[in-house]
Amino acid sequence: MPLQRGLLERARRVVEAGIGYRNVTEFVNDAVRRRLEEVEALYNLPKAPARPPAGVDAEQGGPTGGMSPVLEGGEGRGGRGG
Repeated sequence: MPLQRGLLERARRVVEAGIGYRNVTEFVNDAVRRRLEEVEALYNLPKAPARPPAGVDAEQGGPTGGMSPVLEGGEGRGGRGG
């Protein structure tokens, strides 16, 4: 699912500012993770399950084949490596 154009451009500007994100994908992953933590705490939702082992698709339960989603605009793999 692609990002809205305006949000994508704003995220690109943040990445280009050189404040610690390698690409838009990394920025978006961090933003979504932080927001989920806020919402889960606000509504007393159970904590998110632990990350699946490397190479396992969290939604499908099968191998990922080494691929990760790509955002509109061609940004590649991201993440904070944790």
